[in-house]
Amino acid sequence: MKQTRLITSVMFAVLTLGLAASAPAQGIDPSLKPEEIKAIANDAFFWGMTPAWAYEMRYLYTQLESARAYVGNNRVGWNRKRMRASDREINAPNFTTLYGFGFFDLRDGPMVILTPEVTGR
Repeated sequence: MKQTRLITSVMFAVLTLGLAASAPAQGIDPSLKPEEIKAIANDAFFWGMTPAWAYEMRYLYTQLESARAYVGNNRVGWNRKRMRASDREINAPNFTTLYGFGFFDLRDGPMVILTPEVTGR
């Protein structure tokens, strides 16, 4: 869990610094009150966390070969164990749901995904 928080923090910092590097550097407006600065920071966190999470997941699933979740690009990885409340791969696990994830590169156009027929369910 600490590693996930660290990766998320690093990814958020990279995204934030990347966006900041594309705009001229500006200081904090000295007329802003601490409550206003906190509100701006909360908004930045709220709106920036989902993209940072998506980049982290894409990195873990498609690039970091040593990660438990690694499956590569254009493939689906299945988690075949039932999730417990203590598991952190899913933010709100459902004990009766089996989860699968995949990232697909659509730069060359759409893809067709074929799956085997599911019977007996």
